[in-house]
Parts: sequence; C-alpha cells; structure tokens
Amino acid sequence: MFVALRTGLCVLTVFALSAVSAAAEETRIDVRVLARGAKFLPGGRSVPVTLRDADSGEVLARGWTAGGTGDTGRIMSATTGGRRQLPEDGAAVFTAVIDITRPRLVALEVGPVEGPSRSGMQISTQWILPGRHLINGDGWLVEAPGLLVDLSTPVAYGVHAVGEEIRLLAGVTMMCGCGLEPGGIWGSDGVEVTATVYLDGERIAVLPLPYAGRPSRFEGRYRSDRPGVHEIEVQAWAPQGNNAGVVRTAVFVR
Repeated sequence: MFVALRTGLCVLTVFALSAVSAAAEETRIDVRVLARGAKFLPGGRSVPVTLRDADSGEVLARGWTAGGTGDTGRIMSATTGGRRQLPEDGAAVFTAVIDITRPRLVALEVGPVEGPSRSGMQISTQWILPGRHLINGDGWLVEAPGLLVDLSTPVAYGVHAVGEEIRLLAGVTMMCGCGLEPGGIWGSDGVEVTATVYLDGERIAVLPLPYAGRPSRFEGRYRSDRPGVHEIEVQAWAPQGNNAGVVRTAVFVR
C-alpha cells in the first residue's frame, strides 16, 4: 500500500514537472537601435545587444544587430525631419527567441558602441509575456543619443616642433554614420565643433573647428610655443537633437 502510494506520488510529480516543462513558450523579440534624430545603427560587432532577467541578472540572449541603416525615405520625413514607421527588410535588427513559462521583467542592454568616441550603454526594461512576440511596429526600439566624432589629424602621439602649425581635422556624424552638411537632411548648420588643448592640466587654447566644405568634416589650426604633452579634446554639439560627442588624443610638442 505504502509502495503503491509512493509510486503514485512519483508519477504525479513526474507528470507535474512535465506539465511545467511543456508550458514553456517560444517568445520572439526584435530589437532595433535607432540613432537619435537619424537612422538605424548598422549591424556588426559594434552594436552588442544583451537581454537579461531584470531580477536575477540571468542572460537570456546575447548577440549583435545585423543589417543596414534602413531606407532614408521611410525613416525620415522630408518636410519635418521626423520619424516614420520604421520596420523594413534590410534594416538592422537583433532577433532573439527565448523560452519562458511565466511573465518575466526583462532588461535590454545595448552598447556601448565602440569607436573613437564610444557611446554609453542604453538600458530599458519591460515585461515579456510567454508567447507574446515583440515583433509588431518597431519591436523593442532603443534610441541611441550622441554623435560619432573622430580625429584623423593629427596622428595620436605624433611629434611636432614648437611653433609648428598643427592641423586638426575632425569627422562628425550621427550615431548611424549619417553625414552632416549644409542644407542636408542632417544639417551641419548650428552644429558646434570645438577643440580644447590642455598642457599639464591647464587649458591653454580653445578654438572652433568650422565646417570644412565636405560632409561631416570640420577643421581648424593650432600652434603652440610651449613644449610638452598637449592633450586635445574635440567636442561636438548638435542642439536641435540634444546630441553630443567627444574624442580625445594627445601630441608631443618639442
């Protein structure tokens, strides 16, 4: 009798465990990363994506977005510069399929985006329900604020003579790599690009880098009669979208 009862309990336990396991449902999540005021961040290993359980920290999925920046005409309005409906074939997306049995509060981490002026990590959370796919509309859309800034000239830690004119050539784009130019969809008018030079922690020069006649190019000249390690910090500011970017380098002046 006892053996039979114990056997019956084991069967019920196995049945219950099987029922719980069978209740797990595949749930698809489409993640897109949109540059603030512009297009999708293109896919590749520069845009990492992680989905975690917000309570336990368990990693549910991890990878990178894949695809392009999307069609400009579908994303931007020619008259207002505002967003249109985004999803389309070829636009960068990270697709995850997770198996869950109960609703889970999920944290989405995007970034940091690597590069000369790396952007910070973007984090958002929302409830994910079993079998309720996040694929309609924009899916799970994350906005990436900021500007990408690089400094092609001067060469980092290059050596220059005292009194030599040093050319500063900066590239500034939206986070998606979209170029800035006068009268363009992403206008350079109103974008402020400046270079600040420090020597031994002292700010010794601040100079503007005006638009240099080619998309996303900003240029200025700098000359110093003081030897030492000159730290150069280039700041870019686009007030219309509250976007900013910074890149730093240094040169030797002897």
